[in-house]
Amino acid sequence: MACENTSVTLGGFTITFVSRSVSGGNTTFCYEVKGNGTAPNDLSNFVVEVCPNNPTQFINFINIVNCTKQVSGGPIVSATCTKVTKPNPSGNQVNLIGIKFDEPVGANETVTFCFTLDAILGEDCVNVGYKAGQGVFQTTTDQR
Repeated sequence: MACENTSVTLGGFTITFVSRSVSGGNTTFCYEVKGNGTAPNDLSNFVVEVCPNNPTQFINFINIVNCTKQVSGGPIVSATCTKVTKPNPSGNQVNLIGIKFDEPVGANETVTFCFTLDAILGEDCVNVGYKAGQGVFQTTTDQR
């Protein structure tokens, strides 16, 4: 999401690109997900697109080193995340290739999610999305 807009509001949640850092041969990206108090359901999972211009590179050569979360300024703890390598156009999940956090965010909660990959990657304009209840919310090219 490092593009014209570094923040986007989808449904009742605002997703903001926070940072990118490189250490050794790894790159860490952080995003804040903030409930705006208006969502009818808590967020159940959150997806960040990775390597949108070269998904094959991500799918075949890049792996997750670590994923963390920090809830409302509390301690940084391990987070459950997976590498999504196949799009899901069925409409029941976010349709992005990237990193999926299977971590809830409440309608009035703020959580910072970070993921570290075993490659040196630059900032890129990416899509983000989430699932809350039965609803799936995802950015489009116009929203980036």
